[in-house]
Amino acid sequence: MTPFTELVTAGAAANSDTETFFNGVSAASASAASSRLATAVAQTGQLLAKLGVNVNAIDLMNQQFQAVSGNAYDDGLELLSARLAATNSTLTTITQQLVSGNVGPVGATGATGATGAAGSNGATGATGPTGATGAVGAMGPTGATGAQGIQGATGATGPTGATGPTGATGATGATGATGAQGVQGATGSVSGLGNPGNAASGTGDTCTLGTVWLTAAAVGVGVPANGQLLSISQNPALFSLLGTAFGGDGVTTFALPNLASVTPNGLTYMICNAGTYPSRS
Repeated sequence: MTPFTELVTAGAAANSDTETFFNGVSAASASAASSRLATAVAQTGQLLAKLGVNVNAIDLMNQQFQAVSGNAYDDGLELLSARLAATNSTLTTITQQLVSGNVGPVGATGATGATGAAGSNGATGATGPTGATGAVGAMGPTGATGAQGIQGATGATGPTGATGPTGATGATGATGATGAQGVQGATGSVSGLGNPGNAASGTGDTCTLGTVWLTAAAVGVGVPANGQLLSISQNPALFSLLGTAFGGDGVTTFALPNLASVTPNGLTYMICNAGTYPSRS
């Protein structure tokens, strides 16, 4: 029994303990469960939609799937597992919600609120004490010996002067104020990088979602990692891995990483957007 059939059975039996239901099944209880089956399937679909798992194209009671090559049923199970982990929930918890009737349709996403006004700048803090002097660096290599100069004439020996008294040590002067921060220099460039190719999106061997690699071909597996925005509703699995770490509003869109500036000239960084969902070992 898969998690999908577990949920539908619990909804039809009106009992989150499906093992107890099957152990004590009778003609009357089986008939009652059968009459509730269509409603249980519909409510299970609503509950899964609230979690972000769309099963409209899946026969929830059909358990024939191929886990190696993957299909809609298996992909739905993998997405359910990821969403349960992301929402810190369990199959038992959502089964109890289904049996208790706590299954409402997914509400529409509200509009983004206006950005609040910027607060005033705080006062500048006092200058901190001067840090301790760092350790002396290693001695550099000895420079080359200069050319021998011409020997000058020997001067006359002057009289030896009297030794004067040692003067008193003067007081240490105050530490000067810290100078203003200089302007930031322009971003440098590295020879051989920053002029990527233009490989088109394509398909090939199954890849792991979120994996990035280089290609020298005109077509690569996945999509170019150029910082573009993708739809969350069309890429829910990839969004669950990347989130808004590289941009997007986190409501309808999220961004891919932009690797153009570190791409070797003529090559293209591709990112897997349709493949196997990674699992923790």
